[in-house]
Amino acid sequence: MFPVNYFQKPYQLTSWQKAKYFTYRCKKYILQFLIIKPMATLFLYVLDFFIHKDSALAEWIAWTVEWIVCFSISYALYYLVLFYHALKHPLAPYSPLLKFLTIKITLFFTFWQKIVINMFKTPVLACFDHSSPFYE
Repeated sequence: MFPVNYFQKPYQLTSWQKAKYFTYRCKKYILQFLIIKPMATLFLYVLDFFIHKDSALAEWIAWTVEWIVCFSISYALYYLVLFYHALKHPLAPYSPLLKFLTIKITLFFTFWQKIVINMFKTPVLACFDHSSPFYE
């Protein structure tokens, strides 16, 4: 699939061994997000206790961790789509589209949730601060 097809050879599922390796690789790259995202969140939470939030080091570390999570979810979504395209026809009697969309939507909203929360964080949380101009 584009754009990865320019630097990675396509999978040829011609034998059981290749199909088994393909499904193992898909499972590994799809489920790696379930490990990286909680670990990144825990790391940033612990980091708040040791480094001042407004320091340049804390912002750089948070930015780096966000990029790691971004690449992690990109790999997960890419391999999820690869897995769906490879097994769409053999699994057609079981209607895999709904299951695929459920996982994809969960990953997608997990990814964009933080961006939306950060957009509204200041005005929404400021409504509880009596000295804020947003307090009403």
